Amino acid sequence: MPRNTRPAHAELITEYDKLRFYAHKFGQGLYNCLIFVGPPGRLKSSIIEAETKGQAHLISGHATPFEVFCEAQENQDKLLIIDDVDGLYREASGQRLLKNLTNPKTPKAVYWTSDAPANRGLLKSFETTSKVCIIDNAWNAGNEHITALEDRFRLFLFDPSAPEVHREMGLQDWFGDDEIYVFVGENLCFLPELSARAYVKAAKAKAASEDWREYLLKNHVRGHDLQLLLMEYDNQWRDRPTGEKVEEWMRRTGCCRATYFNRRNALVARMGGHPVIGRWSLGG
Repeated sequence: MPRNTRPAHAELITEYDKLRFYAHKFGQGLYNCLIFVGPPGRLKSSIIEAETKGQAHLISGHATPFEVFCEAQENQDKLLIIDDVDGLYREASGQRLLKNLTNPKTPKAVYWTSDAPANRGLLKSFETTSKVCIIDNAWNAGNEHITALEDRFRLFLFDPSAPEVHREMGLQDWFGDDEIYVFVGENLCFLPELSARAYVKAAKAKAASEDWREYLLKNHVRGHDLQLLLMEYDNQWRDRPTGEKVEEWMRRTGCCRATYFNRRNALVARMGGHPVIGRWSLGG
């Protein structure tokens, strides 16, 4: 089964408030093991870390199974957040470690098969009452060892819609470019797979004097249609008479006048209440 296949037993979460609810409850020690999977760039990690700040120890950065074992021992009995666990899926030692850490019986016995922990002044085995939250971009359900674990924990698929991601970005005080934020909000119809990374990359493109609007839209709006839409955000052209816009679009694309109106009408069908439609209606 491909890693991007929706886990069969996953509970779907589409709202950030719900993600915060479960993360907060984990921070209170109310769940033995929670796993959150979902597309990258949806702020899963930052929100879960914020909701559990001060209550949980974070293990991140593609930690190896041995590193996870060591940190779990060094933070014995603390809540653990393991962010990005691909390495645990692939190796037998990681699969065994996951079984140890997600055991619903407490205290949990966690062990390592070699003497390597001694080199860090640690024991080969220890007991812990740690509860675990795992964050990843996909759940490796095709692995028989992982499948055997699925009845030990709550598995959530976090997959917010583009409007929900946009609403959340409006609450994030680390992103403050209102021009980009408004543009994205007006063009959500063209950005079905929106992530927080799109805002960041657009800001970097803007700082580099690129056409950041084109960067955001080019994967979802075809070339001639893209030029038609971008003209409406160009201060030089947005308020010009329709006839002049048609001539400029023909110059840019090499297409004829009739094609301009055909493409515009086709775009309108995708655009819902987009503010550009009002200018087109007035323009005839």
